[in-house]
Amino acid sequence: MSVITFIINPKSGTGKSSTIPELIHSYFSKTGNTYKIRLTEYAGHAKVIVNEEIANGSRIIVAVGGDGTVNEVASGLLHSKAALGIIPTGSGNGLARHLKIPMDAQQALQVIAEGTILTIDSGEVNGHPFFCTTGIGFDATVAERFSTIKGRGLVNYIRASLREYQKYIPEKITDQHNTPYHGFLLTVCNANQYGNNAFICPTACIDDGKLDLVQVAPIPFLQLPLFLIQLMNKTLYKNRLYKIHSFSTLVLKRSKAGPIHIDGDPIAHTGELTIRCVPQSLNVMTSS
Repeated sequence: MSVITFIINPKSGTGKSSTIPELIHSYFSKTGNTYKIRLTEYAGHAKVIVNEEIANGSRIIVAVGGDGTVNEVASGLLHSKAALGIIPTGSGNGLARHLKIPMDAQQALQVIAEGTILTIDSGEVNGHPFFCTTGIGFDATVAERFSTIKGRGLVNYIRASLREYQKYIPEKITDQHNTPYHGFLLTVCNANQYGNNAFICPTACIDDGKLDLVQVAPIPFLQLPLFLIQLMNKTLYKNRLYKIHSFSTLVLKRSKAGPIHIDGDPIAHTGELTIRCVPQSLNVMTSS
């Protein structure tokens, strides 16, 4: 029987993680599964725990937290035989939502105990793995802003977005073929959404060996309501400002270093990005 390790981020954005250990004990004490619970203590600790637990025989390692925790645990699991489980307790939960993992913790535990393993692609930008999206447009600017304010959740994200919208100026960006991009949004997608069911790339397939580059031209203020409706109801591809193309490897160059996000978390500014798809690189637990 597989050993299951739960890695809990006690500082997950919504605070839901504090209730999870009791649920785990209640659920798995009845199933006979061997399990353990470990708490992260600092940034980067989850990946250290993953390496230790794979060496100790864990074959399912569960990220309990938001997109940042999921990214860190999944990064440690790349190219291993162990599978990623998710109990989503963050504010966005993009990968969990794409994989149709329940937002209810009790139901998510059932997926871990009874689900099946799916092998999916991952993305990589300048050596950093991502599993949902990476971006260098308006979304990266908002991610950087969002990381500096108190409070998480969709409402605070919308507030940060509206503040940045008023002053954001799209960059001129080119690829390795000198093709120009002038997007308000320039987002690379492995999964179909940012999180919170905001579907930036409704047609994204997470195991097709490709990534999708989504380009959205500057959005006039009066068209924002339509854009947001289409973003949330999976019809953004109908918007005339929307363009998409698939690729395996892409190099993007900007005139000066600027913000970038990976699965919603900002990282150091950069001027050039090498982005590639890493096919069939991560095992994940999904519903049967």
